[in-house]
Amino acid sequence: DDGAHTITIGNAANSPLVTVQAPTVIQSPNGGFILVEGKFAGTGNASLNLTSSFLIGLDNDITTEGQPINLDAGTIGLGPDKVTLDATANGSDPDGANITVDGQLTDLDATLSDWVVNAGNSTFDYQGNSVVTQGNQTYDAATIQVNDGNTTFTSDGNGAIAFNGALEGVGVGNQSVTVNTGGNTTFDALVGGNMALE
Repeated sequence: DDGAHTITIGNAANSPLVTVQAPTVIQSPNGGFILVEGKFAGTGNASLNLTSSFLIGLDNDITTEGQPINLDAGTIGLGPDKVTLDATANGSDPDGANITVDGQLTDLDATLSDWVVNAGNSTFDYQGNSVVTQGNQTYDAATIQVNDGNTTFTSDGNGAIAFNGALEGVGVGNQSVTVNTGGNTTFDALVGGNMALE
């Protein structure tokens, strides 16, 4: 859809799982919303690409079986529960696939929601400049890339923030990454690229 105001995927109560079997693009470019209320799963060779000029709201998980996931919006908002982007089919495809998120990521309400990204042995590419959650943040990927000059990861609820992969700055010029939380911060691999860590 290239003009709808609101596109809703699934319903947590009546349609808990929406499955597609081919590469899928969902667009709402004219100030619209994309709301993922039920679990959205790509099977087989189905990659998932969601693009909105305004908001993508995530109340549920997005998964594929080793195919890319792309989210692109001005704001990407998390609902009240744990939200996972998983390109490994829940670990059965350990190579996974690249996951790209472009936009400011934040909680839509003040609950302890967790944010989990699992790209397996592939790359998580974050192209926004701010991730704010109340709960934990976990990034599982061979490489975790940040593109903005100054990228901030914040847990307002003092959750743990874990980078389980090499954290790299891939933008132009010097870059900085700031991690704000009263909980634990874990780096399980190298921190490199043109980047300062704060």
